[in-house]
Amino acid sequence: MDHLLLNNHFPKPGEPEGEGATEIALLLGERIRSYTGGNSSLKDVTAADILSSIEFCLKAGRNLKPGTEVCRRASAGRNLREDFTVGLERVKKCYADTKKLYVKIATLKLPVPLDAYQDTLDHAMPDFFNSYDPDYFAQEIPCAIDYPLAFDDMSLQGIFYIRRYLETLELETEFCRCYPMEQVLDFLNGFQKKHGWEAMDAPLNLLGVLFEQQILSLLCGKECPDLWIEPFQIKVLNRDLSEKAPEDIHRMIARATAAMIRSLGLRNPGLEEYLKKYSAQLSCRLLEAAKHGDLSPMAVFLPRRPDPLPGGTE
Repeated sequence: MDHLLLNNHFPKPGEPEGEGATEIALLLGERIRSYTGGNSSLKDVTAADILSSIEFCLKAGRNLKPGTEVCRRASAGRNLREDFTVGLERVKKCYADTKKLYVKIATLKLPVPLDAYQDTLDHAMPDFFNSYDPDYFAQEIPCAIDYPLAFDDMSLQGIFYIRRYLETLELETEFCRCYPMEQVLDFLNGFQKKHGWEAMDAPLNLLGVLFEQQILSLLCGKECPDLWIEPFQIKVLNRDLSEKAPEDIHRMIARATAAMIRSLGLRNPGLEEYLKKYSAQLSCRLLEAAKHGDLSPMAVFLPRRPDPLPGGTE
């Protein structure tokens, strides 16, 4: 391992934090020998990754926020090695808890024809849990996640990112399950017809498209849950919004969001805040579309299903 790696990462003994830096250098040497089975020779890139893993665990041991610079002095009452050990234990516990959460989410997976969603739960997450190495590469995410969340926290790394991703996915799934699956599948079929067959292969966030469709439906005077919108209803909404001031449109969307939350019977404060955050984002896009007098690109048109005839046939 090139000594430049240590020189670039640590102060020299005698400089501020130099003694702590020496402790990390010793710990790095031990971790490398453990990783290689006693051989201290290792490519710089791998050594740098192990060093990053040490710093990741130190942050976990000190409960530091993502992006915080690692102070190379020990926490009060502990030395650096103790900080690292505590952090590594927290990482491993988080791994075990997150794996349980994944099993729960995978068991309740939505039966939707979204390739990115299915592939993420069927392949990417198993790849992560089979390949993740908390001992030497705790900061890494050894899988490719294609399904996008409405809001993703890219400041996190390693198992802490996966935990947050799955927690958010569980929140989004709770919202999507408020709709009868028949409605959801009909909506996705309409979305595919509008945007092309490849739309189901694209990274499409299900919460986002359902939320937007429902808000447009409510603004058209419909009920909730009801995702069916017809072209003439959007034309009427275009005319109505063209006569509204921007602040009035923002209030309309906020009221529609509150009505949707009540109608769906949502009782999860975290989900309510998540939807309100998305509502604020949608409000800006809807306002921009209203300026151009055409909301139709935002809507998926679905003709109302005929009522079933007596006897259960249509």
